[in-house]
Amino acid sequence: KTNCLTTVSKDNVAVFNFIEEDKMFYRRLTPTECARLQTFPDDWCSMVSDTQAFKAYGNSWTVQVIKHIFSCLYDQTEDL
Repeated sequence: KTNCLTTVSKDNVAVFNFIEEDKMFYRRLTPTECARLQTFPDDWCSMVSDTQAFKAYGNSWTVQVIKHIFSCLYDQTEDL
């Protein structure tokens, strides 16, 4: 379970440290990881800075979810 993707450092990913088993640390998501979470191609925002890419991915809709919603809406209209 994680927070929404944002550019705020408190929303980073918690990672288990295998070297020191009782410690966890936080690391920042990369733009590529954000793109994959939002089902975009890896290089979708490659022409902008990382900050702008984080903002773009954070303000976007997940493509596969929207595709599924519209496919269900289309199925409902066929029944009319």
